[in-house]
Amino acid sequence: MLKRSMSWLTLAVLFAVPMLVAVRLWAEPLPATTAVAAFTSAQGYFRVTYTSEPIVINRMHSWQLQLEDAEGRPVTGAVIAVDGGMPAHNHGLPTRPQVIEAAGAGDYRIDGLRFHMPGNWEVRLQITAGALSDEVVITLSL
Repeated sequence: MLKRSMSWLTLAVLFAVPMLVAVRLWAEPLPATTAVAAFTSAQGYFRVTYTSEPIVINRMHSWQLQLEDAEGRPVTGAVIAVDGGMPAHNHGLPTRPQVIEAAGAGDYRIDGLRFHMPGNWEVRLQITAGALSDEVVITLSL
């Protein structure tokens, strides 16, 4: 009977240890994601630079955006819609992030971002300012 109990204990440990390691890795913060260059919109109307809190898988976080026109002037009063997802998995973002204009010319903040799994993500910003409308696609590998 002891031998049978030991085999169940061994089996339980063999399954539990990898699961604990996986949970630990899943919650590890990734390095802070900071743009080192501006992202230009598809038609060239806008440039976006962003910084974010350290990205932790499956935790909400915010991004700070700096929005400029093609000449490098801050854009205020823009309407920015956020969409995105994992193209390889054919699903969108698990949340509905919202953009608010922050203090300062061309400063905006995206609240409510969450990436629920590691992999390649896209964050798409649909920007409308005055008569101009364009899209910026930011790709991330988490």
